[in-house]
Amino acid sequence: MNLNDHRDEAGDFLRMIGATNRPVETILDWLDEELARLRQSLADRPELAHRVYDVMFLLFELAATHNLDLDEQWTQGRLRKRAKYGPDSQPLPSPTVNEHLSADAKSSTVQLTTLLRDLENRLLEPEVRQSPVEVDRLLADEFLEFTSSGNACRKQHCVGGMSAVDMVMSDFQARLLAPGVALATYRVAKRDGQEVKHSLRSSIWKQIASRWQMVFHQGTPQNPR
Repeated sequence: MNLNDHRDEAGDFLRMIGATNRPVETILDWLDEELARLRQSLADRPELAHRVYDVMFLLFELAATHNLDLDEQWTQGRLRKRAKYGPDSQPLPSPTVNEHLSADAKSSTVQLTTLLRDLENRLLEPEVRQSPVEVDRLLADEFLEFTSSGNACRKQHCVGGMSAVDMVMSDFQARLLAPGVALATYRVAKRDGQEVKHSLRSSIWKQIASRWQMVFHQGTPQNPR
């Protein structure tokens, strides 16, 4: 599950118990109480895990109350940290991605979405986009892209180094089209100077030699919502 899924689950719980109009101040007061209990449970691992869950659920309730896009904020936070701590300081490690997830044994929507979101995010990272080795691993040999500017691009055009741009992903979804073949769709906000350009993105991923690789990508310009 992604963060917005947990937010929506908390929202469903509030609706179920008829507490959708719960005052934000009440949630914040409960957070203060749970944080105090969390501090007192540091020596008790099971109790600590329980208190962390309670704090997280209250935060998801707060996000549901205000309909916050937590997935987008998580991505933006990663970009802010990269800008703050790199490249002059130690670079942040890239997220560990299980590229060898079996499509037959682990093809649930949640697992597939998590896997492909991580792979797509890697292709948005400047250090990955400018690394021929990383791009070669992520793109299939038959890769084809129709860019948001209307151009066609093959793998050999990308392996030499893609431009490093500031892009933020949101509204990510994925589904299995056939065994070992999946579709990912999402939105991208790309900063170009003082302007932010929005586009709809779709990718087809294929499991090749036990590794997921992108075989097709398309970007379509979109007016901001």
